[in-house]
Amino acid sequence: MPMRHGLFVIVVLAAAASLSVAQIKVGDRFTPPKADRLAGTRLKSLAELKGRLVLWIWVDLGDPSSRELVARIHHLDAPFGKKGFVPVLVTGAGRDAVDAFRDATGLKTPIALEAGLKSHAALGFSGFPVAALVAPDGVVAWVGHPKDVTRDDLELLLRKVKTATPIDRRLGAKIEVPKAFAAAAKDAADGRLGAAYLALAGGDGLSEVDRMLLEEARRVVDALLDFELGCAERADETKRFAEAGRLYARIARDFEGHPRAAAAKTRAEEIAKDPAATAEREAAARLAEIDRLVGRNRRKDALALARELAASPLATTKAVKDRDLKALVASLEN
Repeated sequence: MPMRHGLFVIVVLAAAASLSVAQIKVGDRFTPPKADRLAGTRLKSLAELKGRLVLWIWVDLGDPSSRELVARIHHLDAPFGKKGFVPVLVTGAGRDAVDAFRDATGLKTPIALEAGLKSHAALGFSGFPVAALVAPDGVVAWVGHPKDVTRDDLELLLRKVKTATPIDRRLGAKIEVPKAFAAAAKDAADGRLGAAYLALAGGDGLSEVDRMLLEEARRVVDALLDFELGCAERADETKRFAEAGRLYARIARDFEGHPRAAAAKTRAEEIAKDPAATAEREAAARLAEIDRLVGRNRRKDALALARELAASPLATTKAVKDRDLKALVASLEN
């Protein structure tokens, strides 16, 4: 090949490389695909997934590997589907192919139909299947083959983003139910969630539509319980016992009668008797008092209390260590 032709090829290849799309990576902001149609879901738009942990999986439905993924997807969805996790298949296949795939595999999770599968190329992917796990804040947390994501990955992300309902509020849920169950809906809205759950256990003689309403209502109550328990467990595991004890106690109160509320009550009582937990609660209370004094412009009193706390056995608690008491004292001294 003449030298000038070789140079021309090199230039063309370099230009093509410069125009290629870099593959999306962990930490990038994610833009959902623009689906033309959704199948296997009650969602009307992918925008409704905002605030959830979503595993986006791009597939070629004609590839046998896509069918092999279904069992794996159900394995991930089973424990986390009610906790804010949603796996979504994205395909460029038509409606008939998607319906045939769902019938053949029994897929229970959403499929997004995207003409031309533009998002696959826009995100820099080449080949199928490929997946991106997107956290509730819209940031990519993981990219790879969908078979490689684990339940531990999902559990960690779901726990990280949990923020419990403010502790001074009673829990409550808005549910849609048949007219005969209006009292249960009021109980759920007013924070008597255990009573509501037990009342929703009926359903004999109802139409199919009404039974589906009851199932969805129970799912909503269970999802709230799962979420609040997750928040309490996260506080417990990180030794924020003061917070954990109050969260467990509220769950036990507001879900009284629910089969899983008893365990929350037991743990709240255990924390109340635990010396380490008692120390954490006392430390948290003193830190709150320091903040209250600062808020009232009583800085000298706040400084005295901060110094006293720093010199006490409570200085070794997690609550105090997390607050960086040394820096707090220094700020009050200035």
